[in-house]
Amino acid sequence: MENVTLQFPRSTKQGASFWQSFRLRIAEKIGWLLNWAGLPGAIRDCEISDSTEGHHIRIKTSLLYTKLTINGRDFYFDRISGRYDGSGSGCN
Repeated sequence: MENVTLQFPRSTKQGASFWQSFRLRIAEKIGWLLNWAGLPGAIRDCEISDSTEGHHIRIKTSLLYTKLTINGRDFYFDRISGRYDGSGSGCN
């Protein structure tokens, strides 16, 4: 069995300009502040087909909920607070 070492990217790219690094640092601070305040993250509608694991993922936002569908199973999250609200199968 082959040993593989994963290299995770750093916060800044090597050779990034001062302003690129500065902008990233500001975005990190704003993200930290939003997490500290308990605000949910924004997410847009999208559809993902994962050929590696065979999963089909769909994200759809409505007026009240964000629905995450994984292989036909629906998970509902409150649109404002981001809290998990329940699940179901094949709901339209």
